[in-house]
Amino acid sequence: MALKVAFVLLVCALGQNCPPFTCSALLDNNVCANRSSEGAYQLNANGCNSAYHCSLADLFSWIGQSGISATSTDVKTPLGFYSCVADLQKTTAAKDWSAVSCPGRQANRGFKSSQATVTCTQDLDCELADGETTTCVCSFRTDGYGICLPDISNDLIFAGYWAECEATGKISSENAYNYWTQYRTMYVYQQSPLACVDIFQELQDLYTLWTAYTSAEMLAVAVVLSV
Repeated sequence: MALKVAFVLLVCALGQNCPPFTCSALLDNNVCANRSSEGAYQLNANGCNSAYHCSLADLFSWIGQSGISATSTDVKTPLGFYSCVADLQKTTAAKDWSAVSCPGRQANRGFKSSQATVTCTQDLDCELADGETTTCVCSFRTDGYGICLPDISNDLIFAGYWAECEATGKISSENAYNYWTQYRTMYVYQQSPLACVDIFQELQDLYTLWTAYTSAEMLAVAVVLSV
């Protein structure tokens, strides 16, 4: 079944910094994060107890979705904790897979700096080679910087995606589609320098999708070689 990702990005407001995050192994059991009086956040390096998880979407809903500054008096999040949430039983209905058309690939959509990952405090920092800009998204960093959301035509980041599209202009593999959809959504969080971001279910799901994707690719190669 094709993966559908519904996710709200925590974006930087013009000229403001993102809230700083650090990892802590001292938070209470089954707490995902807390907020201090200085507007800084700690993520629980120990993660959640069995049958519970941390959700990026829920965390950002708790923080608030408008541009947040580490020193802003308008931060909506109360002092205190965001707790782990109980796992839900996942049910998937089997459906026939059909190939999905790829979008039109555009030239010069990498970052002007030629870097794969660009830090930012505002959208203007996210300039592409063609002069357009993408969005500055708050990730998990200690320094108040966000990470620029890459364009889908950025070859440094999505070369594997376009390789899937190359032959027919479509993603013919369900595993490939699910992985690249999640990877695009999770890119700015996967680039976090904090080791404890792996407590979040969405990133754990990405690793699971990667395993399914690469396993299917290896199986396909093995079948071809055996012929």
